[in-house]
Amino acid sequence: PVTPFVYSYWTVPGSQDARPTVGLIGLGNMGSAFAERLLEAGYPLHVYNRTSGKAEELVAAGALAAGSAADLTSRVDVVLTSLADDDAFEAVAAEVVAAARPGTVLVDMSTVSPGASARVASLAEDASVEYLRAPVSGNPTVVRAGNLSFVVSGPRETLERVQEII
Repeated sequence: PVTPFVYSYWTVPGSQDARPTVGLIGLGNMGSAFAERLLEAGYPLHVYNRTSGKAEELVAAGALAAGSAADLTSRVDVVLTSLADDDAFEAVAAEVVAAARPGTVLVDMSTVSPGASARVASLAEDASVEYLRAPVSGNPTVVRAGNLSFVVSGPRETLERVQEII
């Protein structure tokens, strides 16, 4: 099913302050804008990019840098990816899935092919990792304004757990 949604804040039943720890992999123009929004909203955020220098400004703003996608995954509840293409996404997703605990949520915000997404979905299912496909429509300015559109597919229950994050 495809479910569009709007930004809001995460709350866990019984606790108004509990928020999941979020990891973001891919700090290009879009990924950096996503990270800024997450930090502004007060989420505990871990970041990783192959070019580590891209994380410096985010670390100065409160994010924690990870040394690899696996390192990031071991620290977080939800992994967001914003990557350039199928090859980058599949390589990172394989590392994420291998390092994830059962129940970890992987949300891909990249624009990738249906084939790449299906292969990652199969890997995730085998490892009990929850996977949402959430390609975006917009640009960094739209992200920073909080007006980005997502088209999300995956289990409704998983979306309900993380919709306030994305």
